[in-house]
Amino acid sequence: MSEQEKKPNIASSAAASKTKRTSSTLKKKPIKKVGVKKRVVLPISKKDAARNQRAISEKNRRKREVFLVKLIVFLTFYILISLIIAGFIFFSLKTQANALKVNRIDMVFDESRTVKIAGDTLVKDNIVYIPYEKLDLMCNFVLTGDSNKITLIISSGIDYVSFYRNSNLAFIGGSSYRISSPVLFEKDDYYIPLDFINNYMKGIAVEFDEKENVYQLIYTGENITFAGKFPSETEKIDIDTAPSIPPPDTSTDTSEN
Repeated sequence: MSEQEKKPNIASSAAASKTKRTSSTLKKKPIKKVGVKKRVVLPISKKDAARNQRAISEKNRRKREVFLVKLIVFLTFYILISLIIAGFIFFSLKTQANALKVNRIDMVFDESRTVKIAGDTLVKDNIVYIPYEKLDLMCNFVLTGDSNKITLIISSGIDYVSFYRNSNLAFIGGSSYRISSPVLFEKDDYYIPLDFINNYMKGIAVEFDEKENVYQLIYTGENITFAGKFPSETEKIDIDTAPSIPPPDTSTDTSEN
C-alpha cells in the first residue's frame, strides 16, 4: 500500500475519535435528587394522649349537642307552622260551612206588588243587609245627615232613628239601642241590617224561607214606626234570688197635727 492510500485512513480515524469526544460531552449530567426530610414524630406520653382523646371527645359531644339543639328548634318551628296552617284551614272551612247564604230578598207590598233584590251583595261578614234605597220604597222615609251620621224620619214626622258610622248604637227618639251590627256607609248606598228591621220596626214582618234561602219583608198594613220589640220568651225569675219587695203600707195615720 502506498503512502497516499494510508493518509485517508489516518484522517477518518481522527474524525471518528473527534465525534466520540463530542458525543460524550453532549451527554447530560445526572440530576441529583434532593430527598424530603422525614417528619420526626416525638413520642407522646399516655397522659397527653388521654388529654387529647378527651378533647376530641368533648369536641364531638359539643357538635352533637349543637346539632340536637338545631334539630329541636327546627322541629318546633315546623310543628308551630303546621298547627297555624292547619288551624287556618280548619277555621276557613268552618267559616265556609257556616257562611250565611241568601239567594234574594222579596219585598212584598201587597198581593200584586213584589220587589225582588238579588242576594249576592246583601250578605257582608255573615250579616244580612238591605239597601236604604230599596227599603225606602216601602217606608217612604225622609233622609237627612252627612258622611258620619244619617237620620231616617217617618213621613208622618213623629218617629225617627239616627245611625252613626262604625257604631252599633241606634238612637230612636231620645233613647239609644244596641243593634247587632252598624249601618254601612258605602259609596253607592247606606246598608241597613235586616235585624234592625226585624227588632226595631213595626209594620214590616220579616220571614225566612230556609229551603229557598229567601228573606221576605212583608208590609202588614200597619203604620210603619220605630220601636223596640219585647222578646218572645220571658226569662223565668228564681224566687230564692229575687229581691224582696216590702208589702204596701195599708195603715192610716190618725194622729192630729
